[in-house]
Amino acid sequence: MKAAAAAVGASNVKFVYQVVQAFSYGGAYDNSLHEFLSSVAYPHIDVLSIHVYAWANFPTPESYLPSLMSTVNGWMGKFGVKPIWFTECGIPQNDPPVSGFYDGGAVSGGTKGYCAAYMIKLHIIAFSYGVQKIFWYQYANQAFNAYNAEDNFGMIVRRLPIPPLLSSLLSIISNPIYLKQDSSGFPLPTYASQWIMVNLLDSLTYTSSAQLSSDAWFYLFESSSTAVYVVWTYPNVSVNLALSSLKSGLVASQISHCYDKVARSCSSLINSGTNVVTVNGDPIFLVVPVTTQKTPSPSGTVVVGTSGSIVDSNLHTWTINSAGQVAQNGVADTNTMNVLELAYVNGVVWQENINHLWWSWVSNTWTPPAGTSTSPLGSVSPSGTVVVGTTGWITDSNGNIWTINTAGQVAKNGVGDTNTENVLELAYVNSVVWQENINHLWWSWVSNTWTPTAGTSTNPLASPSGTVVIGTSGHIVDNNGNVWTINSAGQVAQNGVADTNTMNVLELAYVNGIVWQENINHLWWSWVSNTWTPPAGTSTSPV
Repeated sequence: MKAAAAAVGASNVKFVYQVVQAFSYGGAYDNSLHEFLSSVAYPHIDVLSIHVYAWANFPTPESYLPSLMSTVNGWMGKFGVKPIWFTECGIPQNDPPVSGFYDGGAVSGGTKGYCAAYMIKLHIIAFSYGVQKIFWYQYANQAFNAYNAEDNFGMIVRRLPIPPLLSSLLSIISNPIYLKQDSSGFPLPTYASQWIMVNLLDSLTYTSSAQLSSDAWFYLFESSSTAVYVVWTYPNVSVNLALSSLKSGLVASQISHCYDKVARSCSSLINSGTNVVTVNGDPIFLVVPVTTQKTPSPSGTVVVGTSGSIVDSNLHTWTINSAGQVAQNGVADTNTMNVLELAYVNGVVWQENINHLWWSWVSNTWTPPAGTSTSPLGSVSPSGTVVVGTTGWITDSNGNIWTINTAGQVAKNGVGDTNTENVLELAYVNSVVWQENINHLWWSWVSNTWTPTAGTSTNPLASPSGTVVIGTSGHIVDNNGNVWTINSAGQVAQNGVADTNTMNVLELAYVNGIVWQENINHLWWSWVSNTWTPPAGTSTSPV
């Protein structure tokens, strides 16, 4: 067939195979999908088509679609990745509800509001799993029968004209077949849902999603100028969601628009004082200009697997997709495969494959052509390495990359540790990673946990008791992380700043957490409460 198409000049023909009854409520998709994907015919098609109907109860898409798509993508990982199209999907509207709603059997259908939310959720979840095209069934209702589910899948009403006399008679007898009083051509809520999705997301690319502990689900779509967060809860509960849980640093003033499932403004759901948005089971769209929402990732950011992303200096978002390819702004680079890791080092994006070869993205190409075994992240950091703020990183002995993210959390391989906060500093001492918070308490990462539980005020970088510095060589680090030296003028210097009240200093000593200085007269002073004591010095050496 492909040869015949090419012979008549049809070079862009796509061969689409539809899996019959790929999904029905109860999970009847496994056998038919696996049978076809494992067959000799599968490699010869261009697109896998799936009809997605959660028959006959039509539960909310979160309850079945992730399972379906995880199954399909898992088998594609084994038998070969193909584009996926939903060539038919929908939900019948039974509103106002009538008993005996049927289509070859009893069908539940949904209210107008439920159908509107259902349409959005199905599209958003499908896009997050890489579905390329979705064909909604259908644009207009087929007829006017309120009992027949097949007549009520449309986004607009279709009615046969009713003569005035018959209309009056029907209103008297209240015939339930004609209870739906919307006129022919009247748009239903699903029409508004489709409209708002197209207008907000058509030029954007799906980049990430998460299910938060508050039962909130969010999906992020981005372009070079706009980010849209689609948010709802499942199960359907009302929660007050911190905007920063969607994006670190996101505040109400950065959101330009908020729309509900039928395109109405819902800015009243956002509390600008607390930077919280109220969400429930109905999806909302939060629109954020990228210039106020995106910032480049810090140097040393690492992404391992399909979780996480890197934002480069051009505000492009880099991820690894489920097929093991590098994706830039959601678009897969088909020249990449078997990618394990991404790294962002000094403004350059790098990828590593399963053979532990690295390529850098320079001038819109991966270089060097054959890759390099030299990691851009360098070797293991030396003991004593310190990271202050969001600049720099530590590479531990297992190759993990440790940074501080913009939310003040410790990030391991680019993933923020939500058990940490207000982190000022990281240190790597004798193969152990330490973090310090704003209260100057320290924790070490041992056996995959931070210890001690309450932290310790003892600085792991502090010089051991008994450390001595003679002349301008060497230094002392006290328990607060201050660095003490003797400068060329014979003065004590703290963190490089000379103390002009000192002179003719010969020696520094660090004893039991206290810094001492000795001058040419062999008198000693200790640094206590930000002053040298005793005022006249003492001839008693602390060491």
